[in-house]
Amino acid sequence: MCGRYVMSKAPGDLLSAFEAKEVEGNPPPPSWNVAPTQAVPIVAERLDEGAIDRHLLVAHHPP
Repeated sequence: MCGRYVMSKAPGDLLSAFEAKEVEGNPPPPSWNVAPTQAVPIVAERLDEGAIDRHLLVAHHPP
C-alpha cells in the first residue's frame, strides 16, 4: 500500500469550512495524487481565553 490520497479542497475552501483565521506557510493546490512526503495543509486548533483559535498550517513528513 503506497499511502497516497486525494486532497480536493483549495486552501480558501479549508479556511471557510473550518472557520480558520489565516494561512501560515504556502499551502499547495488541490491534488488527486498526494504522496506521503509532500506538503499538505492541516488545520491546527487551540483554546485561547475561552475562544477556539484555528489556523491553516503547512505540514510535511521528512523524506
